[in-house]
Amino acid sequence: MAFVTLARLPVNARESFTLPTEKRAQITMSSRLTGIKSLFLWKRILQNRVCLLIACAWTLVASFALVAPASSLALTYGDFSYTSAGGSATITGCSANPCPSSLTIPSTINTYPVATIGTNAFLNKTSLTSVSIPLNVRTIGVSAFRNSGLTSVTIPNGVTSIGDFAFAGTTTLTSVSIGSNLTTLSDYLFYRSGLTSVTIPNTVTTIGYGAFASTSDLASVTFGTGLTTIGGFAFSATPLLESVTIPGNVKTIGGSAFSPLVGDAGPVGGLTSVTFGNGVETIGANAFENLVGLTTLTIPDSVTTISDYAFSFNTALASVNLGRGLQSIGISAFAASALTTITIPASVTNVGAYAFESSDSLMTVRFAGDAPTVDDLSFYGLPAGAKAVRLSSASGFGNDSTWNWLDLAQAFQLETGSAPVARGGVVKSTDIDLLPANRLFQWQRCSTLNDASSCSDIVGTGTNGAWWGTRNADIGRQVRLIASTGSTDWLTDLSGVVAPANTAAPSLNQGLVSGAPKQGTSLHTSFGTWGGYIGGSSTVSFQWQRCTTTDASSCTTNVGTNSQWYKPVAADVGNYLRVTATLTTNGQTAVASSALSSQVASNLLSRRAHTAVRSKARKHAAKGGTAKPHKTKTHKRTHQKRR
Repeated sequence: MAFVTLARLPVNARESFTLPTEKRAQITMSSRLTGIKSLFLWKRILQNRVCLLIACAWTLVASFALVAPASSLALTYGDFSYTSAGGSATITGCSANPCPSSLTIPSTINTYPVATIGTNAFLNKTSLTSVSIPLNVRTIGVSAFRNSGLTSVTIPNGVTSIGDFAFAGTTTLTSVSIGSNLTTLSDYLFYRSGLTSVTIPNTVTTIGYGAFASTSDLASVTFGTGLTTIGGFAFSATPLLESVTIPGNVKTIGGSAFSPLVGDAGPVGGLTSVTFGNGVETIGANAFENLVGLTTLTIPDSVTTISDYAFSFNTALASVNLGRGLQSIGISAFAASALTTITIPASVTNVGAYAFESSDSLMTVRFAGDAPTVDDLSFYGLPAGAKAVRLSSASGFGNDSTWNWLDLAQAFQLETGSAPVARGGVVKSTDIDLLPANRLFQWQRCSTLNDASSCSDIVGTGTNGAWWGTRNADIGRQVRLIASTGSTDWLTDLSGVVAPANTAAPSLNQGLVSGAPKQGTSLHTSFGTWGGYIGGSSTVSFQWQRCTTTDASSCTTNVGTNSQWYKPVAADVGNYLRVTATLTTNGQTAVASSALSSQVASNLLSRRAHTAVRSKARKHAAKGGTAKPHKTKTHKRTHQKRR
């Protein structure tokens, strides 16, 4: 009767029930004998046809309960409770409450190898701070160590499977070593743990949903090369994690995989640097949203899909380089960014609604190919005047001046536009990256102004690059750039007219006389240095000017003639001088002015100097000499003027 009572215990009571080791053989044998007797009795009852239905059912239940092997019951071994089945043991928990602070799980129990740590085995065992797991353990069950007090753990190489939530809530768990035979990190595996860093082995191919979510101290993650999938919310709400490098084998990044915790005051922490390997194909919805510290982003050519809101509300994101394999940009994928320009690759076939909404600095959207399929509001919410820049060969943009809330503009133009170009200056084209990779360049020189039919190829070194340094032969002419793939040509508009340029202004000197310039003493100017001076085709003219102050804007009075020489006159005394030179080549001019001279001095003696001369003459006379003042020509003129 004792065995029947055991079978009728509630399930929870049976799980916690244990028997001494020495009684197991007796129980097993008794169970088998009793079961045989019960079955024999059942046969007789059926034969006599006198069994009531309820009695038959109860007899069956009792019989099978009694023949159940003792190994399915929870047994104890040292600090552990366990079960055994199929030739191996499963650890089901601690045999004592509270659980010891340190446990070493045995490799065998009564000849049974320990292969499994069971579901909920150490759930909520906050007293447990350390555990040693043997190599022969293959499986760690669901919630096995959830909310325990572990501070570190080594998952041995023998473990091939770990259940969901196995280490979730272990806020004291700061370090983990993951074995080399594990292929999947299950859902919520280390959710809300205390990990500060983690290295994912190369054997792991999948990181499950929420595996490291809300791990608030996690600051470093190293991914293995075998990883192919990062699940949704895998690293969400990890405020100290600032940088990740996604390996090249990863194909899919799940929704909200790296989205940060958002509090009442906005996002808390989050990534500031993301590096993608060239293997990622799909970036899930909200995967990298609300990363307010992320400033630059390069999407590799392998990515085909950027899902809805994937990079939305990254308010500091100012630079994005989209790969050439991208096909779809989702709804609000880059909403509320700091972008000023974005290039849509030719491979993109679909752009969702509000894709760049509230990107208040985004003024230029450049298209490398034909217009993609768009929602009516794909480019809605950009600033007024934002432009869609496309190549002349692109189709699908219509013939109006606007397209999908954007003003249309022509791509592949010269940066200098139609402004004059100084000789020696560099001319280059915009939007070169919109062109096919196999394009070839050729610069042309146009002999007749504003006449594209007069343009011909420039022959020589450097004429087939993306930029052109203007030369003497370009002066008075225009240039342009042609890009060609053999079947399609793209031509820039003509540049501005190329003009000569001054590289060193003329400088003044006072001939052979040193000191400040003086009335009556000739000044000379150097020629200056010029780009675009062609002997026989160029002329240089000079114009001297009087300046009333040291400010060049006061140089308003022209003096002298077209000469490198000028002799200051009385009107120049107390003022300043400068010279302006003008070079003219092929009808184009360049102008340069010298620095201002020092103040022009008079060549007459001052009143003090005149008095000193008269005093010297009187002293000479007092000594017996002739009391005649020494008269210079200047003195004589001054004396006569006073009369």
